Amino acid sequence: MKRKTKIITIAILLLAVCIAIYICFFNNKTTYVNYKSFYDKIENNELYEVRITENKIYFKETVDGEEFYTDNSVSDLLKEKLLMNEINVKTEDSFLDIFYDAFDVLF
Repeated sequence: MKRKTKIITIAILLLAVCIAIYICFFNNKTTYVNYKSFYDKIENNELYEVRITENKIYFKETVDGEEFYTDNSVSDLLKEKLLMNEINVKTEDSFLDIFYDAFDVLF
């Protein structure tokens, strides 16, 4: 009986952890905006924060505002333009970049 209770408790905890991970990482509601609209927002200084990933650019207009995304044009000058307009910029390394860095450190 005690073993059965322990198994049920562990199963409930695992389910709770899975639900928490889903809510934190996979339940983001972002709206697509075309690249021209994104660029116009840069020009008009309407952005608060931009996060650049390998394939997409995520951005917010205010601190607690809705998150939008657009395609990443992979421009070397984009980050500089954002910084010149005093917009907070975050970049995320791709999985391969992280793997190569870890490989370099290990060997």
